[in-house]
Amino acid sequence: MNLHIIRMEGNDLLWRLSDNLDGVCYVRDGRVETPQLLDDSYVDLRPCTIREIRKQCQEWVDAKPERDKEAKEWNNRYDYYRALWETWEDHEGVKGRNYQAVASIYHEPDEIAVQGECRFTAYDEEGRMWRSTLYNNPTWADVMRAFEESMEHTDDYHHVFLEGVHKTEFSGEYGFSTGS
Repeated sequence: MNLHIIRMEGNDLLWRLSDNLDGVCYVRDGRVETPQLLDDSYVDLRPCTIREIRKQCQEWVDAKPERDKEAKEWNNRYDYYRALWETWEDHEGVKGRNYQAVASIYHEPDEIAVQGECRFTAYDEEGRMWRSTLYNNPTWADVMRAFEESMEHTDDYHHVFLEGVHKTEFSGEYGFSTGS
Protein backbone atom coordinates (compact mmCIF):
# COMPACT_ATOMS: atom_id res chain seq x y z
CA MET A 1 0.00 0.00 0.00
CA ASN A 2 1.32 3.42 -0.99
CA LEU A 3 -0.33 6.15 1.08
CA HIS A 4 0.32 9.83 0.43
CA ILE A 5 -0.73 12.36 3.05
CA ILE A 6 -1.95 15.44 1.21
CA ARG A 7 -2.64 18.00 3.96
CA MET A 8 -4.65 18.96 7.01
CA GLU A 9 -7.77 21.07 6.51
CA GLY A 10 -9.03 22.02 9.92
CA ASN A 11 -9.48 18.66 11.65
CA ASP A 12 -9.59 16.67 8.40
CA LEU A 13 -6.46 14.86 7.29
CA LEU A 14 -6.67 14.28 3.53
CA TRP A 15 -4.88 11.31 1.99
CA ARG A 16 -4.58 9.39 -1.28
CA LEU A 17 -3.86 5.75 -1.94
CA SER A 18 -1.63 4.75 -4.85
CA ASP A 19 -4.62 3.67 -6.94
CA ASN A 20 -6.01 7.24 -6.81
CA LEU A 21 -8.50 6.65 -4.04
CA ASP A 22 -8.90 9.83 -2.01
CA GLY A 23 -9.89 9.74 1.60
CA VAL A 24 -10.06 11.58 4.87
CA CYS A 25 -9.44 10.90 8.54
CA TYR A 26 -10.94 13.12 11.19
CA VAL A 27 -8.39 14.10 13.84
CA ARG A 28 -9.78 14.76 17.32
CA ASP A 29 -7.44 15.77 20.16
CA GLY A 30 -4.43 14.44 18.26
CA ARG A 31 -6.03 11.02 17.62
CA VAL A 32 -6.85 9.79 14.11
CA GLU A 33 -10.32 8.35 13.69
CA THR A 34 -11.46 5.75 11.14
CA PRO A 35 -10.42 6.52 7.54
CA GLN A 36 -13.17 7.07 4.99
CA LEU A 37 -13.13 7.37 1.22
CA LEU A 38 -14.17 10.76 -0.18
CA ASP A 39 -15.80 9.66 -3.41
CA ASP A 40 -18.91 7.58 -3.88
CA SER A 41 -16.97 4.61 -5.18
CA TYR A 42 -18.05 1.04 -4.70
CA VAL A 43 -14.65 0.12 -3.34
CA ASP A 44 -14.61 -1.41 0.10
CA LEU A 45 -11.39 -1.04 2.02
CA ARG A 46 -10.29 -4.19 3.74
CA PRO A 47 -9.97 -3.99 7.55
CA CYS A 48 -6.18 -4.46 7.33
CA THR A 49 -5.97 -1.56 4.83
CA ILE A 50 -8.07 0.65 7.10
CA ARG A 51 -5.79 -0.19 10.05
CA GLU A 52 -2.67 0.60 8.00
CA ILE A 53 -4.10 3.91 6.75
CA ARG A 54 -5.03 4.87 10.29
CA LYS A 55 -1.59 3.86 11.58
CA GLN A 56 0.27 5.90 8.93
CA CYS A 57 -2.02 8.90 9.40
CA GLN A 58 -1.43 8.75 13.17
CA GLU A 59 2.34 8.65 12.59
CA TRP A 60 2.02 11.70 10.36
CA VAL A 61 -0.03 13.56 13.00
CA ASP A 62 2.42 12.55 15.75
CA ALA A 63 5.40 13.82 13.72
CA LYS A 64 3.72 17.16 12.88
CA PRO A 65 5.20 19.11 15.84
CA GLU A 66 8.71 18.12 14.75
CA ARG A 67 7.97 19.10 11.13
CA ASP A 68 6.56 22.42 12.32
CA LYS A 69 9.68 23.02 14.42
CA GLU A 70 11.94 22.26 11.43
CA ALA A 71 9.86 24.57 9.22
CA LYS A 72 10.12 27.35 11.80
CA GLU A 73 13.91 26.86 12.02
CA TRP A 74 14.17 26.95 8.22
CA ASN A 75 12.09 30.15 8.10
CA ASN A 76 14.29 31.72 10.78
CA ARG A 77 17.42 30.83 8.78
CA TYR A 78 15.81 32.22 5.62
CA ASP A 79 14.95 35.49 7.39
CA TYR A 80 18.53 35.70 8.71
CA TYR A 81 20.02 35.16 5.24
CA ARG A 82 17.60 37.63 3.64
CA ALA A 83 18.63 40.25 6.23
CA LEU A 84 22.27 39.38 5.59
CA TRP A 85 21.91 39.91 1.83
CA GLU A 86 20.29 43.27 2.50
CA THR A 87 23.35 44.11 4.63
CA TRP A 88 25.55 43.20 1.66
CA GLU A 89 23.50 45.38 -0.67
CA ASP A 90 23.84 48.36 1.70
CA HIS A 91 27.53 47.86 2.56
CA GLU A 92 29.71 50.82 1.56
CA GLY A 93 32.24 48.55 -0.18
CA VAL A 94 29.52 46.94 -2.28
CA LYS A 95 26.84 49.62 -2.64
CA GLY A 96 26.61 51.25 -6.04
CA ARG A 97 28.84 48.71 -7.77
CA ASN A 98 27.45 46.71 -10.63
CA TYR A 99 28.74 43.32 -9.56
CA GLN A 100 28.61 40.35 -11.88
CA ALA A 101 29.46 38.16 -8.89
CA VAL A 102 26.88 36.99 -6.40
CA ALA A 103 27.76 36.50 -2.74
CA SER A 104 26.40 33.17 -1.55
CA ILE A 105 28.47 33.26 1.60
CA TYR A 106 26.85 33.55 4.99
CA HIS A 107 29.15 36.10 6.60
CA GLU A 108 28.88 39.78 7.39
CA PRO A 109 30.81 41.99 4.93
CA ASP A 110 33.08 43.36 7.68
CA GLU A 111 33.88 39.91 9.10
CA ILE A 112 37.51 38.80 8.66
CA ALA A 113 37.67 36.10 5.98
CA VAL A 114 41.36 35.15 6.27
CA GLN A 115 43.72 35.88 9.15
CA GLY A 116 47.02 37.46 8.17
CA GLU A 117 48.55 38.39 4.83
CA CYS A 118 47.31 36.64 1.73
CA ARG A 119 46.56 36.87 -1.97
CA PHE A 120 43.68 35.43 -3.94
CA THR A 121 44.21 33.50 -7.14
CA ALA A 122 42.13 32.37 -10.08
CA TYR A 123 42.85 30.76 -13.44
CA ASP A 124 41.53 31.50 -16.90
CA GLU A 125 40.58 28.85 -19.49
CA GLU A 126 44.20 28.62 -20.76
CA GLY A 127 45.45 27.98 -17.22
CA ARG A 128 47.03 31.42 -16.73
CA MET A 129 47.01 32.52 -13.12
CA TRP A 130 45.59 35.81 -11.90
CA ARG A 131 46.84 37.01 -8.52
CA SER A 132 45.29 39.74 -6.40
CA THR A 133 47.12 42.45 -4.56
CA LEU A 134 48.36 41.56 -1.10
CA TYR A 135 45.73 41.78 1.64
CA ASN A 136 46.19 41.88 5.39
CA ASN A 137 43.26 40.32 7.30
CA PRO A 138 40.83 40.68 4.37
CA THR A 139 37.14 40.98 5.13
CA TRP A 140 34.45 39.21 3.14
CA ALA A 141 33.80 42.51 1.33
CA ASP A 142 37.50 42.50 0.29
CA VAL A 143 37.11 38.91 -0.89
CA MET A 144 34.05 39.89 -2.91
CA ARG A 145 35.93 42.75 -4.58
CA ALA A 146 38.87 40.45 -5.35
CA PHE A 147 36.50 37.83 -6.72
CA GLU A 148 34.89 40.40 -9.01
CA GLU A 149 38.32 41.53 -10.17
CA SER A 150 39.34 37.93 -10.87
CA MET A 151 36.25 37.46 -13.04
CA GLU A 152 37.23 40.49 -15.11
CA HIS A 153 40.81 39.20 -15.60
CA THR A 154 39.94 35.56 -16.27
CA ASP A 155 36.80 36.36 -18.30
CA ASP A 156 34.94 33.69 -16.30
CA TYR A 157 31.38 34.93 -15.95
CA HIS A 158 29.99 31.43 -15.65
CA HIS A 159 31.10 30.74 -12.06
CA VAL A 160 29.60 33.83 -10.42
CA PHE A 161 28.43 32.53 -7.04
CA LEU A 162 31.11 33.05 -4.40
CA GLU A 163 30.65 30.34 -1.78
CA GLY A 164 33.89 30.79 0.14
CA VAL A 165 37.68 30.60 -0.12
CA HIS A 166 40.13 27.73 0.23
CA LYS A 167 43.89 27.43 0.71
CA THR A 168 45.90 26.59 -2.37
CA GLU A 169 49.17 24.68 -2.51
CA PHE A 170 51.05 27.99 -2.42
CA SER A 171 51.79 29.60 0.94
CA GLY A 172 49.53 32.55 1.74
CA GLU A 173 47.38 32.10 -1.36
CA TYR A 174 43.68 31.33 -1.45
CA GLY A 175 41.38 30.34 -4.28
CA PHE A 176 37.70 31.06 -4.63
CA SER A 177 35.09 28.36 -4.04
CA THR A 178 32.39 29.05 -6.58
CA GLY A 179 29.18 27.76 -8.04
CA SER A 180 27.48 28.54 -11.30
